[in-house]
Amino acid sequence: EDFEGRTATWSRLRVVAALAVKFLRTVSRSARFGTASGGRNWSAPVTLGEKKEVVEVKLSQSDYDIAERWMLLRAQKEWFGKERLEVKEEGEVESVRIFRSGPLKGLGVFESTEGLLRLSGRLQNAGLGYEQTHPVLLPGRSRLAKLLVEDAHLRLNHMGSEWVMAELRKRYYLVPGMAAVKAVLSK
Repeated sequence: EDFEGRTATWSRLRVVAALAVKFLRTVSRSARFGTASGGRNWSAPVTLGEKKEVVEVKLSQSDYDIAERWMLLRAQKEWFGKERLEVKEEGEVESVRIFRSGPLKGLGVFESTEGLLRLSGRLQNAGLGYEQTHPVLLPGRSRLAKLLVEDAHLRLNHMGSEWVMAELRKRYYLVPGMAAVKAVLSK
């Protein structure tokens, strides 16, 4: 239920979620092909009776990407459920909807091909990459946003809220942004 609340850091959450993705992909593959390992060697920590074995698991970048997308979608569905439905009503993927009220008031939002709500605006004329031009919308009060803020703060060697906000804006658009960053950094 509270997947994000059970981990202390963003990096640990990414690993746990990627392991879950790896496990689910392997189980579905083995069910499809009728083999125990799905045709590939993989391993995980296992406890059988009193004997406990820790086995190495190799995670690919694809596992991390799928896990991150799943966590972002989950947070968006929880916090922006009504807004997601309104964007879907627009019909076409990547058609922009400008909200007149609610938490996304004044923002141009669209659903990307991967199903995430992203911000649209004047940055598309700036010649930046897709991630920076159209950052993923993320609720600032979510546990996921708090973990991301803490991670950026540590990676930036405890720089201030403006630096953390600038770092996060490269990939994410927190709603509300600066208030969420200051709330986390003040603790």
